[in-house]
Amino acid sequence: MDEVEDQTHADAHLQGPWRAPPSPVDPLHGHAYLEFTAGSEVTRHCGKLSRMHVGAHVAVDWDALEAIGETPRLRYFIPVDSPWHRLFELSHTPTYRELLVEFLSTFTFHPPWADQPPAQPHAHPPPPEVAFLLASVWRAMTLEEFAAHVVLYL
Repeated sequence: MDEVEDQTHADAHLQGPWRAPPSPVDPLHGHAYLEFTAGSEVTRHCGKLSRMHVGAHVAVDWDALEAIGETPRLRYFIPVDSPWHRLFELSHTPTYRELLVEFLSTFTFHPPWADQPPAQPHAHPPPPEVAFLLASVWRAMTLEEFAAHVVLYL
């Protein structure tokens, strides 16, 4: 066997099914929404979430519904410009995954104690019940306010 045949055989060996494919460039790496303090808990969460598979985006195909005459029926449940309509439309935006990872990386929930004493003057206030970062803007609110914003309770 000459040197050319040896090299071809070696290249074929490297191309086998057991070889791991090259790692794709992570589109989330360096995204402005995901720049957190190095070594922080948020950075650790973001790193884990960035490597996770985010399933297919859920959206409503309004053209298909129109074609079969079902748009009015679905509009009863998802009115135009409702929070649910905006949520489904968000899945078409190019930053959907970035926003999702940012939200999940930073979301915190601190339920109030059942017997929490009243706030003392000059004492540090308790942390907000719900806090998160979305599009690089910190949001903090009560659980009731959060539920109203995401329309969990009507």
